[in-house]
Amino acid sequence: MIILSIIIPAYNAEKYIVDSILSILNSHKKNIEIIVVNDGSSDNTVDIVNSLKQCDSKITLINQENNGPGLARNAGLNAAIGNYIMFLDADDRVYTDEFIRLFDYIEVQEIDVICFGYKMIGSSNEVLGTHCYNFKKYGSPLKDYIKNCDFKDVVWNKIYKNKFLKSNKIVFESFKVKEDSFFLFKVFSRASSVCTINLVVYEHRSNNPNSLSNKFNFVMLNSAIDSLVYQYQASTELNLNFVLKLIFIKNIFYQFWYSIFFTICKCDNFSKIDLDDIKSYLIKSNSLLFFVPLKYISLLFIIIIFNNKFTLKNIKLSLCKLNLFKH
Repeated sequence: MIILSIIIPAYNAEKYIVDSILSILNSHKKNIEIIVVNDGSSDNTVDIVNSLKQCDSKITLINQENNGPGLARNAGLNAAIGNYIMFLDADDRVYTDEFIRLFDYIEVQEIDVICFGYKMIGSSNEVLGTHCYNFKKYGSPLKDYIKNCDFKDVVWNKIYKNKFLKSNKIVFESFKVKEDSFFLFKVFSRASSVCTINLVVYEHRSNNPNSLSNKFNFVMLNSAIDSLVYQYQASTELNLNFVLKLIFIKNIFYQFWYSIFFTICKCDNFSKIDLDDIKSYLIKSNSLLFFVPLKYISLLFIIIIFNNKFTLKNIKLSLCKLNLFKH
């Protein structure tokens, strides 16, 4: 019986894919499967994974055209037969000893979602930060998720019960970015049992140039807006009180504006086409307001501005770069 299916979406991952897979195999756990979904790689990723497959039957390779990490994970979900699901990015790895302890824990548990700690690693393998949890069970997962109590808004620091995902038909949408957010919104709106565990299992590399989070263009901005609008529309079907609705809407707006302004502030060079696209979409993005009841809007912007000190500075810097605001 397979206890855990590890799904690895891989796009041009030849530099890190061996380390990623071996960090799992070194646990010497037999009741696991590793599903690598090649998302249209043009480098040696496929050859490397095929070589590893010949040495270990626990590895499966699925090939598809380049559709983004969300749909690659869906391909893995369709093939997975484990009791639990874990997502591992192809440039990341697990700490083997902590992974073994996590595996031993899930063997005897019946929990929909388990969140674990992680480290952020920079370009010189320096530790940029560590996020640790205490052991805790949550009785109201959606409420705690909306309040950003403990749940990082990414899919890779969690394990999910496969039966729970399938019975609720929870899959990734075809967004190029923010696919994690909408997936997790569906997870926490339907989960009945969630816990955090005091293990730092995961090492996330934040400097991979092939990562979509390190890129920015008009198509991805459009996809981000679609994802956030879908989240808001889905939230209207839930029985949320006024405060939770306000916090949820604030989080959606904050994610959108933060991704735009922080990305623009990081980048030094924009072509005229990039600038025109961004200007156009900043104007179009105001349509998101039409999905939000007016009674929330004034409170929403007060919360965003006063809760996040860097927001005003980044907004001004970004608009100056786009010539939408003059010094």
